[in-house]
Amino acid sequence: MIQQNLIVEKWLSIAQQNPWVRQRGSGDANDSCAFESPLSEQDFFQCGTIEELHSFLVRGNWMLGQPFYFQNLCFINQINAGDEWLVIRDGVAFESLTAEAMGYEEFKGWVKRVMKATEQDLRNLTY
Repeated sequence: MIQQNLIVEKWLSIAQQNPWVRQRGSGDANDSCAFESPLSEQDFFQCGTIEELHSFLVRGNWMLGQPFYFQNLCFINQINAGDEWLVIRDGVAFESLTAEAMGYEEFKGWVKRVMKATEQDLRNLTY
């Protein structure tokens, strides 16, 4: 549990550096998500399978900053009511993904490649 809390804390820190995600809870009157609660560790929803993760991501219409994760792979919505996900593995933010563009089998294969990739592969987007 301690290990999981540490990785969620890292993801939260990365999310707060993201120019889109950090708008949530900013108090900016020009932003529709500015008056929502800021993203917190309690917002991170753990998915038990790749299938469950995919089913949540493709539903769309998620609030800015909504995070889901499977094992050590995290997805944080970057667009209010949208489908553009900041992807982080462990402590490396490496991709922006539109989930609805991928069918389940394609998504499952993508996740498996990402999980096997080295950190350098992630940074180079060669997975």
